[in-house]
Amino acid sequence: MRAGLILMMGLPLAACAADGGSARAPLRETRGDTTIVTWSGPGAWGDSVSLTEELRIGELEGSDDYTFGAISGVESDGTLTYVVDRIAKNIRVFDEQGRLVRTIGRDGGGPGELRNPSGIGLLPDGRIAVRDYGNRRYNVYSPSGDALASWPIPGGYSTSASFIIDTAGRLYNPMSVAKPGEDWKSGFEVFDSSGAVLDTITPPTRGLKSSTLIAERTTGGATSRAVYGIPFTPQEVWALSPRGYFVGGYTGAYAVESLFPDGKVLRVVRTLDPVAVGDDERAAAEANTLRGLRDTDPDYKWNGPPVPSTKPFFGTIIVDDDGRFWVRTPQPSHEVPVPEDELEGAPGGAPRTRWAEPSVYDVFAAEGEYLGAVPLPDRFEPYVMRGDRIWGVIRDELDVPFVARYRIVHN
Repeated sequence: MRAGLILMMGLPLAACAADGGSARAPLRETRGDTTIVTWSGPGAWGDSVSLTEELRIGELEGSDDYTFGAISGVESDGTLTYVVDRIAKNIRVFDEQGRLVRTIGRDGGGPGELRNPSGIGLLPDGRIAVRDYGNRRYNVYSPSGDALASWPIPGGYSTSASFIIDTAGRLYNPMSVAKPGEDWKSGFEVFDSSGAVLDTITPPTRGLKSSTLIAERTTGGATSRAVYGIPFTPQEVWALSPRGYFVGGYTGAYAVESLFPDGKVLRVVRTLDPVAVGDDERAAAEANTLRGLRDTDPDYKWNGPPVPSTKPFFGTIIVDDDGRFWVRTPQPSHEVPVPEDELEGAPGGAPRTRWAEPSVYDVFAAEGEYLGAVPLPDRFEPYVMRGDRIWGVIRDELDVPFVARYRIVHN
């Protein structure tokens, strides 16, 4: 999601509807293999989109079947919901009413056993793949939960980022693909549906480098190095579609590209005013960045560009099982108190508040039609979007995790 600035030069980045912005008809043009669609006004879902909670699974206290320690993966086939618990070291399967159907896996290193599970996906034939960094492998189970196979994960790299299974049954394992001596470089190792390694791929890039701040300190011949990005600086963002192509762009302008395997490009543009970063929020972002850099070099002084006064035009992108792409849009921020348990043992200068913003996603159909803006509940992390339903993890005021299913409601 980073080609943006160079490719967008000279392209139309705004369009005005004749009736003042209420029309849905886009401005569309084709340049070679690139189709550019510029949207203004509300989407197909109208200007009033919300989520209605249909189901919540979990208990604050009670049976081990319904209390979660650390949820590290959620998946659903539309009827059954699969929940990975990193602390319990198992996968629990619930029916559409939230009743436990079965438990898969247990602590250990044997076939089907788990030590540090993180992430789950369903192969097209119904098999269940669970990533387990503790055993450096993917466990593959039958739909009924029998252990079938294990696929080794190479190297020592671990991430909480989701892995992807595409419609052809290929599994994309996120990893660093840097060669020896190179800086860290994100990419994917691609497995076929039998677990054989097919390829290693990297997200596209247009070579646009984000500004960074670097602090170094040498002690006893050893050098420590900290690298921080400048808050609110535009960057490239890319997501992998379950249909096998990348979606993304450069966040300095609202233009999101789908790069199809046949070489064609769909560039979707939205007309939005930039969202300001308030003076207090900018000062807090700068102070937090300096605090991190001074953990490495206590004498570090800011030596890069200032924190921008506006936010990037978009952030995270998620491509769902229907090929729709969800683009997180910036919102005005507000201060929230840091929980007391996080402040215990913290240095005296640690901030007692942090800045937060509502989580709102623009949703587009795979073909580029703008559907609408979907606000997510506070403290909710989405895992699965399919049809008009969203599954994910929501936390209560005590930070207890629950699995929740929502339905998208629109005009």
